[in-house]
Amino acid sequence: LKGGVTWSRLTALAENGAEFLEITYAPGAMSGDNMSHHEGREFGMILEGELVVELGFESYTLSAGDSIIFESTTPHRLANKGNGQMRAVWVVLSRP
Repeated sequence: LKGGVTWSRLTALAENGAEFLEITYAPGAMSGDNMSHHEGREFGMILEGELVVELGFESYTLSAGDSIIFESTTPHRLANKGNGQMRAVWVVLSRP
């Protein structure tokens, strides 16, 4: 992940097959220059600010109260193109 991005685990210990996270993106921050993909499924809910989620050839702008679910195998990138901090709850489920 690039600068200005924080992913913080919300569980005391690592969970097998699942990550329960609070993520924050500073204004202008993005997950990376290139889109990523990996096994699993992701669930996100925006608590504050705006997050642009690029999924394959589509782009979605999410605001506070919006949520999203997608297969992690789909190329994706997250970015805060707004002027304020973005904060969200994020869950990543792994597939065996």
